[in-house]
Amino acid sequence: ASLGGDRFEVNFKVELEIPLQSEVRVVGALTELGSWSPHDGLPLRTETGLYPLWCATTELLGQPRLEREVEYKFVILKPDGSVEWEQGPNRL
Repeated sequence: ASLGGDRFEVNFKVELEIPLQSEVRVVGALTELGSWSPHDGLPLRTETGLYPLWCATTELLGQPRLEREVEYKFVILKPDGSVEWEQGPNRL
C-alpha cells in the first residue's frame, strides 16, 4: 500500500515449523532488509494461533513494481548462532 511520497508498505509472510527459540528474518539488498546481513534483517514474528505463520510489515522507499523489484530471502537464526538461508533463487 502506498503511504505517499516515496514510501510504501510491504508485508512479508512465510510458514516455517521451527523451534520458537529460533528467529526468522527477511534479508535483502535494501538497508531496510539488512543489506544481506542476516543479523541486521527484518525480524518476523509469530504467536500462538498463528504458528507456523511468521509475519512482518515494514515501509520501503520507492514505488512498488514501478521503479524496481526487491530481491530478498528468508533466513533462520538458530539459538546456537548459526544461520540457515532459504534454498533456491532470491524472491522478488
